[in-house]
Amino acid sequence: MTTAQVQSTECVSREEALSLLGVKAETLYSYVSRGLIRRIATTDGRSFYARDDVERVRARSIARSGHGPVAAAAVHWGEPILTTHLTQVTAGGPAYRGLLATDLARQGRKFEAIARYLWSGSWNEPQDSFEVPAELPKALERAYAAQSGLHIRHMMAHAVLGLAYRPPAADESIEVTGCRLLGAVVGTLGFVGPSKAFVRPRARESISATALRALGAPADKKSAAALDAVLILCADHDLTPATFAGRIAASIGADLYACIGAALNAHFGAHFGLGFDRLEMELAEGVSQELRAVRGAGTPARYHHPLYPKGDPRARFIVDVVGGLQAPAPQRVETAVARLTGSPGRASKKPTIEEALAAFSYALDLPAQSAGPLFTLGRFAGWLAHAREQQQSGFVIRPRARFLADHTRTPDPP
Repeated sequence: MTTAQVQSTECVSREEALSLLGVKAETLYSYVSRGLIRRIATTDGRSFYARDDVERVRARSIARSGHGPVAAAAVHWGEPILTTHLTQVTAGGPAYRGLLATDLARQGRKFEAIARYLWSGSWNEPQDSFEVPAELPKALERAYAAQSGLHIRHMMAHAVLGLAYRPPAADESIEVTGCRLLGAVVGTLGFVGPSKAFVRPRARESISATALRALGAPADKKSAAALDAVLILCADHDLTPATFAGRIAASIGADLYACIGAALNAHFGAHFGLGFDRLEMELAEGVSQELRAVRGAGTPARYHHPLYPKGDPRARFIVDVVGGLQAPAPQRVETAVARLTGSPGRASKKPTIEEALAAFSYALDLPAQSAGPLFTLGRFAGWLAHAREQQQSGFVIRPRARFLADHTRTPDPP
């Protein structure tokens, strides 16, 4: 066989096998001689090894060394379980490919430039084209009209599904796929805005400007720059449950749009994606009877991030952004910042990113249910980057569960 014939996701090189197993070459050769790992030789003298065999030996080695409890703890705010070149969560917030998100937001860059940087590591900034398939807006508007009360999460899911009917071509660059995705998703904000219709991006219009226009807000330079900063801070945050769901889909061969759909549906759980709606109500109305009913008995008012015991740097940055928005509604800005930074009856010295996004939406007088979709719009950039990285990694994410027998009951007979 030639090297080209065996260089696939089914085989790994000698160097990759040694890295995965964490052993010396002599140990690898021992595994081969004992029949534990199949070796595939090529006509040019190179050696490759069956990936399934390598992963099987690696799993047995981990089990024997007592790493089971460590792995079990890792899935609940524990040690890292995957490698990535995209984002590291630091005390200063997420760092995208080694650069702090807060620094990137402070530099006044466009959100789409940071998205492209996450996708490819490139700072080349060609003119983005957020083209939307011609049939998509009408299809979304028909779905919205056919069923009243659709949440924005449904419209975003419809948009991604509409794109999935035509999966990306094998040779399509991630930048093209990403721009098409962002163009389709930002347009759905129109269903939250006054038009209650899809808002198509204009030529040479930024994502932030399109988002503000769709939400019925003035798209002046200051507001657009503030939203760019917010979207950059929301772009990625390591292996969130939604990001992990997208990576799992990517690991088993799903196309990029299907991976994004998996992430999106996981994201809009009641504990996070829909939590923005509750916080918007709190900022607008205070802790009313209606809000208590939405929260449910015993549900905490806010969710402090375990990775930031001293407070979320992203949230503090957004609070500063909100404080700098002195127009067009300074009184709303003052009220939102006061409620976040601490005021009588509602002390919040360490605002969460959910609270900060709700305050941003409140300060700009955006329509109800704007904060959640703005966060989600930013996170689409990270989901796509993770899905592509997982596709290129060439292995299936398939954890195991530890079975615990129920000794309180006798199994039913077959």
